Amino acid sequence: MKITIKNFKPAMSLSEETIAFTGTLYLNGKKQCGVRNSGCGGSNVIDDRAVERRLQAYAAALPGDDSADYLIGKVVDEMVAAAEDKRALANMVRRMKKKVAGRLHAQFRHPFFVVALSDGMCTGAFMDFHKGETVGDVIANLRYEGFTKFGAYDSVTGKKVAV
Repeated sequence: MKITIKNFKPAMSLSEETIAFTGTLYLNGKKQCGVRNSGCGGSNVIDDRAVERRLQAYAAALPGDDSADYLIGKVVDEMVAAAEDKRALANMVRRMKKKVAGRLHAQFRHPFFVVALSDGMCTGAFMDFHKGETVGDVIANLRYEGFTKFGAYDSVTGKKVAV
C-alpha cells in the first residue's frame, strides 16, 4: 500500500514533541480523508475511522511492530526532511551566486558550480576548467566525500544545467 500525504502543511512553531501538521491522506493514489497532528506528543489523527481501521490492518500485516500512526509518522518525517534538503540546497545556491558576483571579471575561471547535499550537510564547489576539470570530476570527488544529491549551475545566470 502506498501512503502519501498531499496538501501537507507543517507547523514547526507549534511542534513540541511531534511534528504539528495538517494534510490529506491518500492510499494507493486515492484521496481518503484528512490527517493531522497537534504537535504535543499525541498520535496522528485520521479523520475517517474506516480508513484508520484499514491502515491499522495493513500495518499489523507488516513485519515488525508497526502501527498506522508509525506509518503516517514515517511519511511526515520524509516530507519534512525533503523540505529541509530543498531549503538547504536553495540557500547554498544563493551563497554560491553571491561568491560568483564578487568574482566576475574578464578572466573569470569558473563557468559552472556544483552544489551537493547529504544528510543535511550542504556544500558548493567551483570547477577549474583551466586545469581540465569537468562537472563529472567535481561530482565524483563530492560523491567520494559522501554527498548524494547534486545540481550544476551556470555561474553567470545561476540557472540549473543538465549534468
